[in-house]
Amino acid sequence: MKKTAGLLFTLLLAGCGGPQKHKTEKLNLSEQTKGNTSVVVLGAEITPEFQQEIIKAGIKLEGQNIIRLTGAASDLNQLNIPVKDSLDYLLDSEIEVSRDQVGKPDADAIYLAKKEFGILDLWKTNPEADGRGVIVGVIDDGISPHQVGFQRTTTGARKFLAKTSQSTFSTYPLVDAEDGFTVEIKEGMTFGGKLDLNLDGTINNWKASVSLDGSRVCLDLNVDDKFDDSECKGTFAKTGDYYLLPKQPTLALMTEVDLAKKTLKVLQPEKDDDSHGEGVASVMAAHNSMGGANLDGVAPGAQIVDYDLSELTNKPVENEYTLGTFLLAIDWLGSQGAEVANVSYSLFFTNTATQAFMSKALAQIIEKHNIVVSFSAGNNGPGLGSLNRRLMYPSSTLVAGAYVPKELDERVWGTTGLPEEGRVVYYSSRGPGAGGAGPTLISPLSSLTHSSPNLGYRAFNGTSSASPALAGAATVLVSAIKQAGLKVNAATVVAALRLSGRRISNEPFVSQGYGLPQIPKALEIYKTLINGQNFQNIAVSVNRGGLDGTAAQGIFVKTSQLTNSVETYRVLFTGELSTLAPSDATINLLTPVDIEYSKGIKGPKELWVAVSQSRIAVDVNAEEMLGDVNEAFGEIRLYSKADKTLLAVVPVTAIRDLRPRTFLRQSLTVGSQEGARIHLNIPEGVKGVRVRTRVIEGESSFLNLGTFTPDYVRAEQIAFTREFIMATPKPGHYQVTMLMNGGTERSATVEFEMEEINLKLNTDIAGAEGGKINLSNLAQSALQGELVLVREVSPIKSQIFNNKKDIPEITMNVAKGSYAVDLLPTAQYDMSYFYANCSIMVQNDKGEFEATDKATYHNDTDKEATLKFRCVPFDWGIAANDNLFWKLQISTIVEEAKVRFDLGGRMKKDFVLPKLEPGIYRVEYSTIFEAKRINLGKIEVI
Repeated sequence: MKKTAGLLFTLLLAGCGGPQKHKTEKLNLSEQTKGNTSVVVLGAEITPEFQQEIIKAGIKLEGQNIIRLTGAASDLNQLNIPVKDSLDYLLDSEIEVSRDQVGKPDADAIYLAKKEFGILDLWKTNPEADGRGVIVGVIDDGISPHQVGFQRTTTGARKFLAKTSQSTFSTYPLVDAEDGFTVEIKEGMTFGGKLDLNLDGTINNWKASVSLDGSRVCLDLNVDDKFDDSECKGTFAKTGDYYLLPKQPTLALMTEVDLAKKTLKVLQPEKDDDSHGEGVASVMAAHNSMGGANLDGVAPGAQIVDYDLSELTNKPVENEYTLGTFLLAIDWLGSQGAEVANVSYSLFFTNTATQAFMSKALAQIIEKHNIVVSFSAGNNGPGLGSLNRRLMYPSSTLVAGAYVPKELDERVWGTTGLPEEGRVVYYSSRGPGAGGAGPTLISPLSSLTHSSPNLGYRAFNGTSSASPALAGAATVLVSAIKQAGLKVNAATVVAALRLSGRRISNEPFVSQGYGLPQIPKALEIYKTLINGQNFQNIAVSVNRGGLDGTAAQGIFVKTSQLTNSVETYRVLFTGELSTLAPSDATINLLTPVDIEYSKGIKGPKELWVAVSQSRIAVDVNAEEMLGDVNEAFGEIRLYSKADKTLLAVVPVTAIRDLRPRTFLRQSLTVGSQEGARIHLNIPEGVKGVRVRTRVIEGESSFLNLGTFTPDYVRAEQIAFTREFIMATPKPGHYQVTMLMNGGTERSATVEFEMEEINLKLNTDIAGAEGGKINLSNLAQSALQGELVLVREVSPIKSQIFNNKKDIPEITMNVAKGSYAVDLLPTAQYDMSYFYANCSIMVQNDKGEFEATDKATYHNDTDKEATLKFRCVPFDWGIAANDNLFWKLQISTIVEEAKVRFDLGGRMKKDFVLPKLEPGIYRVEYSTIFEAKRINLGKIEVI
């Protein structure tokens, strides 16, 4: 390493006011040198205060005993460097990167999606369109201000602007004092366990103080009844200050003061299990995450505001995970000036109709704040229809599927065998979801990111990383639009990204949507949309196939349901203009289109699209589509006659779903990061399917097996095994799936042999002592395992409610025993992905209700306990959804009885039961291979 200066200096103490644990000294460097200076320092003490100071100054720190500091000389000279005795330093070679060059694109920026989006090409002509001038919002489990990638933008501006959460547990009242306010910080029990704010290993109360103007907050973090200088900071939103915790100096607290409400909010620290938000924010907008532009986020010039969903609370309403959680979060981000936001969380629904209501609510909040929101498609693949919540996302949002490029997979994940253009990764949720559609676009896995503050960096994947990459691409586009002097409309930004998509071959539309957006092309498309030259969206409606009374946006054909060899569908098209388009475009825009059809689909070859409705009638021949395979993906594609732009796609999916009566054999082949499916038609009365596997080619070490229900929910995913059982509690379309997690250039082929489990319970009544039950195995294969008898106990209490009624809270005294609270829909629906937020609070000796961290409670004393039960579904509170009812019920938890089970094929047998209490029992079959159970029916024990 070449040295430009080798003189060692001994520096004098530079005095600082207030108590000091170490004396501090300053550097004395020439400030005439352009660019950054690197200096090697001997004798420095790395204290939490010093770490915070260098991060705020945007200085890079390397080493421990001997350290190297890199930054502008003027910033280095301002440092107060803690020392034990004396400080020596020497100049290292200069770094030829000036601060105004930090945002310059790196041609080797493979890790964070820029190349796949065409952003590197955009930056050749528009290098400042890197997110500058745009605030992005993160809705996740929080990010830490201590991470280097969240310090500065490419212009040197402050990166991380504001943070909040819905929790008020760590919000405390201000008490008037002579020179400001005093505050008592209370730690304690939450629904997520005990909250130790200062992470000192104890749960107690400690003090804080706030200045009269609310600008300065002191926290007694080391609980010594005094405030050190390091414990007094400005509020985060105004100053960017934060506190490093004495016991864990890589973790940080932030504070906010609301003088109008006279409260202090202490934002809870990000811990090891809070790394998801760090990864999301890194992908979207981090800068210099590892000291180099090749680990910048997609939009490193953007600034960040953060809504933390993970903060602990003791209030049920704040702990509940509902659509309202996200609407409030988007509303807050919009109020902070965010123009792009990311949500990499799962959303749920009671039935398909509630998805349509949720879509309207999301559209309204997005329009209110003119904000682009990107949602992750989910990691529920490889089952078809696994994007079962697709209908809840309005056309003004982005839904990101996960794409893995070959280069990234090799260099980050150590995986080979992908095709040259990459592929949609096996776990990416795909259509045909509710309504028939798939993701809007695909986005690269964006792997190397910040983890939680204690854990450094990690390889971050999943649609949780693809979605913020897509949000980052939207941010770059918004930045470019602003620099072009154009107005920004969120829905039009989404449309321009969609229409710019570059599709990859050998991936169906239901998996990749419109493909990978290309930002240079999207910028040009945006101009045509706001000028009223093209429709920003063509809404599609299909007259058949909608679920729970909703309209379909695609066609999904199952051979088991065909009544004719050819089925006819009517497809409607309606053009939608950008709100920025000239007003006369509504009258004047008429777009002639050419229509192309995949094999097995026939219809007219030309049409027109306007703001009024146009339509076509098409014939779909599923058998012609399928040929000799069991799934086929067709399309109806609308192209502009004028410029051949792809304007809209109607996906047509056909499957051959077979009934596995006896020994149905099917084979699946998968390559690296790929998934495949077998489709089964299960009629009423079939309890389950026995699946045996045999490797024909390759090996099983990277293989996983899975099953999917008729709601297109993954029931399980397991390591490869030679035999397993799929429970089929209701009739419909089931899937058996296989995937290769990682892999090499070797593919794997597996033969599956499937047979219906047909166990018949022949007994209605059995004796409490020495009783027997008789079972018939109507299938050919023998079955082994256990019979499990579960006593059915009527709910202690239940209550039915809908959106017109307040969420019920049931308070009751309970005796010794175990209790559970649950929430159930009161009806069966075409499709449901149900999620209930249930909580139990217990009354303490002071008469106050305290949170518990489970939806079950065990009272192991002879004294009665007073409990408060509450449940709410994810889609609670959706307007115009009054016909939807749920049942809250409280039950005791009872022990189960088990009987060894072995029954040959086509045989009948008695099984002796253990001594049982009288009552009604549910009889279930559990296999020897896994804990899954199949319900066989009920018996009465007398």
